[in-house]
Amino acid sequence: MGFLVVVVQGNGDDCRPIRCSKHSPIIRFPFRHQTLQPQHCGYPGFDLNCDHKKDIVLVLPFSVNVVVKEINYTSQTILVYDPENCLPQKLPHLNLSTSSFSFLLDEYLISDSAIFKCSDADKSLYRFIPCLIFKFSQ
Repeated sequence: MGFLVVVVQGNGDDCRPIRCSKHSPIIRFPFRHQTLQPQHCGYPGFDLNCDHKKDIVLVLPFSVNVVVKEINYTSQTILVYDPENCLPQKLPHLNLSTSSFSFLLDEYLISDSAIFKCSDADKSLYRFIPCLIFKFSQ
């Protein structure tokens, strides 16, 4: 009777939780740091990175980057914000169906939009988004 014993040795710390800074959320399964942790440390599409300011960055489809402010592993939610403070400008380029996440956004941000030049009397009827002002609009 013969036995074959295969010993696989690996670094047990390759999936250890990490942070981008001491104040940032912990990155752990199902997320992984895209460059510091192997792929088996997280689900596909749950890759996070650290930027030059040591913020956690989530790259959504079509290169829409958002900063992760909070990760709640119990409720399975993440709170993100646009570092450029103009998420409505990026939403038309974002195909939510290709993302691993479900989004809870303000209904006005994800609905169809139109831009008009309104008179002063009309301004109270509409939501003003300063970052969407173009050189030719007022």
